[in-house]
Amino acid sequence: MKTLLFSILALTTFHSKKADDEIILKNGNKTTIQANSFKVDFESKIISYKSAQNIAMKLKFSEFNSVVVGVNKFQTLKWKETSEMEGYFVLTETPTKKLLTRSEPKEEENEIRYEILITDSNNQILETYTLDNKSNKKSALLRSEIYTVIKYHFSECQKLLERMELYDKNSYNANDTRILSFFNNPIYYDYTKKD
Repeated sequence: MKTLLFSILALTTFHSKKADDEIILKNGNKTTIQANSFKVDFESKIISYKSAQNIAMKLKFSEFNSVVVGVNKFQTLKWKETSEMEGYFVLTETPTKKLLTRSEPKEEENEIRYEILITDSNNQILETYTLDNKSNKKSALLRSEIYTVIKYHFSECQKLLERMELYDKNSYNANDTRILSFFNNPIYYDYTKKD
């Protein structure tokens, strides 16, 4: 059930196949994958997908660097303070920073926890935020502040901010829970290349 819920929450925006729908393995090799076949199991730290030859495959987080499918990018990282590989959806990256996110449902409490990280280009954590879908004042206040934080760090990422504003607009009417849909649909914006 957790795997299914993770997949539904995090992978609702995969689009049709493009030439760059691929996995970059730890050894630098690339593997083409079928669109709409990519799923993440954060608990087991594995991904599943179908190869270009329609073969069902699985990889541990420790076996690949990133996955690009349609409008989404998923990346694995190992933080200095731990030996475990972790996986995050990349919402945007610039030459100096990245915005990463993942969600984790707690089935017994009917709660979803959202982890949002801002890292530098060397994957050092600059700031960490934890949001949830609870209706209390503390949770609502944290949700209401995240737009300002992201705007501060990623002011040059206009398309990202425009999209985020759609979720943030009038969100106070819904206890600021609309902003969570922005993180449930992790569309990737690449600002590393100059136009």
